[in-house]
Amino acid sequence: MAVILHLGTALSTIVVFRNTIMRILQGLAQLKWNQETILSAKIVLSMIPAAFVGLFLEDLASEILSNLIVVGSSLVITSSMLLFADLKKETSEELTFKKSFVIGVIQSCAALLPGLSRSGSTIATSLALGINREKAASFSFLMVLPLILGSSARILLKLPKPGEIAVQHDPLILFVAFTASPISGIVACRMMIALVKRTKLFFFSAYCFSWNRCNSL
Repeated sequence: MAVILHLGTALSTIVVFRNTIMRILQGLAQLKWNQETILSAKIVLSMIPAAFVGLFLEDLASEILSNLIVVGSSLVITSSMLLFADLKKETSEELTFKKSFVIGVIQSCAALLPGLSRSGSTIATSLALGINREKAASFSFLMVLPLILGSSARILLKLPKPGEIAVQHDPLILFVAFTASPISGIVACRMMIALVKRTKLFFFSAYCFSWNRCNSL
């Protein structure tokens, strides 16, 4: 089931950013050090911290998931970061390799700490580093796409035999999950980009904080 949802999420990102992804692929096909190649290199660099967490700290992440104090604290951090992102004055500084790596480190923290929003934290970090809102949102979603595909491949490789998924889950449930996940992913992705551009992340900030307060009572 996890791999189905992962692939559905990846598909939604591909659909939303299909034009950007096509330009990147065309640029890479030229085998030159152009803007698309540079962006690809920055995406790869940003993946390194999260890939390290996925390969070597998976057990630790599972233990942290059961710690409600960590979950609650992470939600407060997410809320604060989203509020900061809304209040941050927009600038247009370049997305450098150093900044790409810093954003990747934050993404790895989100992968390790339950309750810390991956997209929220990476977008807020990008804005804090001076990157404009549209580029911040775009890079946040593009940088996770290779990780989703890699995680899906890793799950598939762990399956003893190809038919195990079908044995464990009803095919109809798998079909519904694979159909629903990209549709909801496309809606969520477009909505997140629109809200970032319009500085409306306050609503997510309030939701994270109120959800944490409700569950702490």
